[in-house]
Amino acid sequence: MAIPKILVRPIDYTTLPVIHGSDLNAGFDGQTFAVGYGVMLSSDTAPDVTSYPEYAFFIWNKTDSSVVPFTPTGQLYIYNPAVPGWQPINLYNGALINNHSIPLVKLVNGSALQVPQMAADGSVAQWVNVSALFSAGTIGITALTNSPSGTYFLESNGATNTWTSLATVLTQLVNFPVTNLVPAPASAKGKLLSTDPTGATVSWTNAVDGSLISGGTLPPAAITPGTNGQIVGTVGTAVQWIALPISEKRVYATSAVTNETGATQTLSLGFVLPSGAQNWFKIELFCAATLNSAGGATVNGTVTFAWNTAPLSNTNVTIGAGAGAGSSGRTISPDHDTVSTPTWSYLGEVPGAIANVATLTVTATLTLSGNYDLADWQFYGVAYCY
Repeated sequence: MAIPKILVRPIDYTTLPVIHGSDLNAGFDGQTFAVGYGVMLSSDTAPDVTSYPEYAFFIWNKTDSSVVPFTPTGQLYIYNPAVPGWQPINLYNGALINNHSIPLVKLVNGSALQVPQMAADGSVAQWVNVSALFSAGTIGITALTNSPSGTYFLESNGATNTWTSLATVLTQLVNFPVTNLVPAPASAKGKLLSTDPTGATVSWTNAVDGSLISGGTLPPAAITPGTNGQIVGTVGTAVQWIALPISEKRVYATSAVTNETGATQTLSLGFVLPSGAQNWFKIELFCAATLNSAGGATVNGTVTFAWNTAPLSNTNVTIGAGAGAGSSGRTISPDHDTVSTPTWSYLGEVPGAIANVATLTVTATLTLSGNYDLADWQFYGVAYCY
């Protein structure tokens, strides 16, 4: 079998009558590899196949000369004319690497406690944290280490996970929501969760039959308040607040007749709690004015009553409620010059916040608009107490 030609001479020496030394130099210097043959090139950059087509049959050993010239990088390339371009030599196509022949020390290191995993798109292998390997709900309970005998829970203290006994867990419960308790049966409606006298068991216990509250231990403040003047009694078998007939007292107060021409004026009354009386519970307030319409024009008048006793200072009354805004308007007809005497009134309960003050102070504010010449008005009323 003939040995194939690997090198191609540029000169056929048989055609020369005389061979000179220069011919030998030219022959040796000009030799090239035959098509399909080559050797290895070492360089930092890719060999120029366009200028030197014979490089297409070479293996390119890529180097890094940034520190030491021609330092190997471990990357080998072959030229692929179909691309065209230099392509890395794949050593993982099955036949080139024996199974189980690559030791772990040959892998590029990852971070601490990481494992190799193929990326989700299958494009590259990568180092990942172990926690990234498991989706929620994929670790079976049998994969956990067994707890000690008894009822234990897996607990974390922020640094480690440990098995903790049920008794220990219960001692750590703080502000436990009532919705997490086992619902009581319908028969336990109105009962409280309580221990027995020995502290051994917990049960739903009637709070109003003496089991939890003994005689003489419930303070008056623990009872839902009724309204002024009521007492606790029974109607049939039901316990409720009952109005008790009382001997009421009345306190009258009247302001002087005031002549004002301004658009807004305020008068004040003070009701003094009589000796022996304890609480105010009702009040009636009145305002009367004399308004003189000028030139047949409309005159509008509004009165606002207000509590002026701490802690309800400058707090407008509410009709029927005792706090808020309460006022009413009066209008003189514009069809002729007239003198009108409109009145304003308020009847309501005294708020509990000021029911027992020594002096109950109230105000009335008159607001006028329109064309008027004169406004004489007066503020008076009666407060009820017992």
